[in-house]
Amino acid sequence: MSMKTNKEAREAEPPGPEAVFDYVYAVLHSPRYRQRYRELLRLGFPRIPYPDGKEQFEELRALGCQLRSLHLLELLPQGMNDLGVVYLGEGDDVVKQPQWRDGAVWINPEKRFQGIAEEEWKYYIGGYQPLQKWLQYREGRQLSSDDVIHYERMAYAVRQTLWLMQQIDKTYTP
Repeated sequence: MSMKTNKEAREAEPPGPEAVFDYVYAVLHSPRYRQRYRELLRLGFPRIPYPDGKEQFEELRALGCQLRSLHLLELLPQGMNDLGVVYLGEGDDVVKQPQWRDGAVWINPEKRFQGIAEEEWKYYIGGYQPLQKWLQYREGRQLSSDDVIHYERMAYAVRQTLWLMQQIDKTYTP
């Protein structure tokens, strides 16, 4: 009778629920996965494939963990200057017909969030474009300094999500 070492016993244990969630979260953010299973996703019955092995599972789990933390706005740079988005302009902070143009999101004719790419402005999560929707809900209202910081963090999260999706596609093979 052979006894397993502690290392072998740990490796034989199935991954916990959080690890499985992070793996699934990564797979669901793969552009190739979304393209291949577009119809099933539309119907609400996505197929989640098994990983090609423990190494792929661990790589995707780690990327999914980063995405989850990012989407909860937990994975952010320490300094606000590191976000790559700057709130600029003169005038009031009232949101009036927000739009993207010239590399910025304009909340009104005078004020803008500089440093947001068009791809980030148009990015969808589910059926929503978060950078657009957040401002649309605030039309006619004045943004507070906390609102400005939150929006800059959201823009950073969208930018990093797009980058992580590319990294996921390098690991994920449908």
